[in-house]
Amino acid sequence: MRRGLIQRLSELPLQAERGFASRASGEELKTAFAYCLQKVRKYDNDNFICSLQLKPELRAAVLALRAFNVETGLIGENVREQTLAQIRMQWWREAVNGMYRQTPHEHPVIQALTEVIAVKDLTRYRLQQIVTAREDDLLRIAPPASIADLEKYGRDTAAQLLLLQLEAADVRERAEVEHAALHLGQAQGITSLLRGTHYHAARRRSYLPTDLCKQEKVTHEQLFRGESSEALCNVVFEVASVAKGHLEEARRLRSSLPPIARLLMLPAVSVGLYLDALESSNFDAFAQKILKGAYSPLWHQASVKFSSLKGTY
Repeated sequence: MRRGLIQRLSELPLQAERGFASRASGEELKTAFAYCLQKVRKYDNDNFICSLQLKPELRAAVLALRAFNVETGLIGENVREQTLAQIRMQWWREAVNGMYRQTPHEHPVIQALTEVIAVKDLTRYRLQQIVTAREDDLLRIAPPASIADLEKYGRDTAAQLLLLQLEAADVRERAEVEHAALHLGQAQGITSLLRGTHYHAARRRSYLPTDLCKQEKVTHEQLFRGESSEALCNVVFEVASVAKGHLEEARRLRSSLPPIARLLMLPAVSVGLYLDALESSNFDAFAQKILKGAYSPLWHQASVKFSSLKGTY
């Protein structure tokens, strides 16, 4: 039986002397996991709130994975030059390989994840897929051609992250769980892109599918100027409807999931809250309610807590 992450952390100095997987000291690991916590709380607060419903051992692993997602996601925000962004992405790709070769790079997220991998057999491909999807997105110049591109982005990022978290909870090789995670991941991925419509438009980027924009005669210049219109709302409605469909399918499978898997599906709460707020705003991505966050943090916290107690998401 595998020992818990918390127990291993307390024993690390002795294990390090024996040449165990982790080369970091106990204090270094505490610092690394604390870094992950702060990173997720600052840049991914909705999912940080969800992590608080988990037991400490699993929470540590989830926060390390979420911090990895944050770090790779921030590259596009912090680096404007594509060549430099590619170099950064290659660093993370090599860092993932280093964790599995037990030669981790000097970075707190990598140190934390290396320790998680030493306890839980996380699938390397899933971590690499997140990096690849992030890099492909950074190199993309044109908006996505269709909603299918948005669904693929969700499968390659948010869904892979959910599946890694399930692996950390020892929930593996269950078709219904993977099915639910893939649907929720697509709902999350699409919703996150919708939430960023105003932010991306200000930077002359669009994630609204070209085919829908052409159908509704919405130009990207209109979007970049932040001009709301009935046609734009129609495009947003179509995209949101696909996200809603994936969310409903993930929720339909709830009864077939073990309790721990349902807890890891709690990010569905924020997806549902945002889509409901968008609907109440007539699918206007530039409505003030949406620009102010769509829902209050307190309501989100209460909804997450209620769902965790009821075993829903």
